[in-house]
Amino acid sequence: MARTSRQFLLVEPTAKTPYPPLGLMKISTYLKTRRQPCEVFGTVGTEIPKGLRDPREIYVTTLFTWDLDRVVKTIQFFADRFPKAHIHVGGIAASLLPKYIESKTGIACHVGLFDKAEKCRPDYSLAFNRRLNASITFTSRGCPRKCRFCSVGTIEPDFFVKEDWERDVAPELPQIVFWDNNWLASPTVSEDCQKIQRLGKTVDSNQGLDARYYDEPMAKALSTIRIDPIRFAFDDIVWEKDVLRAIRLAKKYAKTEIRVY
Repeated sequence: MARTSRQFLLVEPTAKTPYPPLGLMKISTYLKTRRQPCEVFGTVGTEIPKGLRDPREIYVTTLFTWDLDRVVKTIQFFADRFPKAHIHVGGIAASLLPKYIESKTGIACHVGLFDKAEKCRPDYSLAFNRRLNASITFTSRGCPRKCRFCSVGTIEPDFFVKEDWERDVAPELPQIVFWDNNWLASPTVSEDCQKIQRLGKTVDSNQGLDARYYDEPMAKALSTIRIDPIRFAFDDIVWEKDVLRAIRLAKKYAKTEIRVY
């Protein structure tokens, strides 16, 4: 007798971002490979996906802390609609303010990365109402800098390299977006550039590059790939000289628009 297919629901509370929730896309792959037979549904906000009947587990991601009221209402909506489901809450805002969400919903949040799903390739068939033109990945996690204003140390306290990040790349998508917190701090940037060349895709390093690491060898390495645009972080006035030096180098070596944030 065939086993009944279990249903899982992945929820992205409404937030203003052009990117789909990468964590949920990885969880989708994890569920599809580890919880067979199963059906995985994704939704944005409080829309009930067609065909969803009685999900065994519901995974709710969070992004911006200023959206927490909307997050709480979304969690409460699904908790009321599916009282038998086990609800998991994680993501950036949940990692930064877990006690707030727990006080409002009674649900203890998962803080930091979900390691089992982190090792999985994103499920690009689940785009959460986005039209994708780029694969999303990290070549490294965490950051060796411990800036007082930054939340990375709370969410990803350990800095480590993801040597197999190219597994996240979908051949049919023309671009790659890197979400590294500090890509240039990685000891494998040169190897990353070689992989990008072999993949033949344009790269958007979506987070600001650390100008303190952008020296001439680094500038030469990045000049071998199609990176568009090149962004530098300018988070503190004490880094002004480093940022100006990086801009001058980028003008010499980069083949694209230069931005500073």
